Amino acid sequence: VNYTICGALEFPDYAGELKTLADSLGVAQRIRLVQIPYGDFASLRELYNECDIYLLLSQTQPDGDTEGFGISILEANACGTPAVGANQCGTAEAVQDGKGGRLITPQSTSELLHAVKEIVQHYEFYSLGAHTRAAQFTNEKMARSFEALFY
Repeated sequence: VNYTICGALEFPDYAGELKTLADSLGVAQRIRLVQIPYGDFASLRELYNECDIYLLLSQTQPDGDTEGFGISILEANACGTPAVGANQCGTAEAVQDGKGGRLITPQSTSELLHAVKEIVQHYEFYSLGAHTRAAQFTNEKMARSFEALFY
């Protein structure tokens, strides 16, 4: 298993903490930290295509901040990459549980292991479900949905 972490690496202290933690756990050779410049969609798409499973296990922060929706899950899904998301925040709206990915309690290692195992065992099913889910959120479809709310 290899684990790629993308984003928030513009904070050198945070990236340093992640590297120190990976070293202390003896997994540094399996962790890759990646920063993609904002708007570099080609590199982002390439990264999603490299992944077998996308994880976004957001948790509500002490100040109450939480993941609003999880658009990055749909970006991964558009590349056929199934996702595992948190069932306690906005990512629950992005993941179609049991079809394009799985929803879990983010603190539960056993749920994470079960979700990954299930996706790996039924990868083609989840990958197709991921594509199908992402197709529900095209700009045109979203614009029509927003218009329907106001007119």
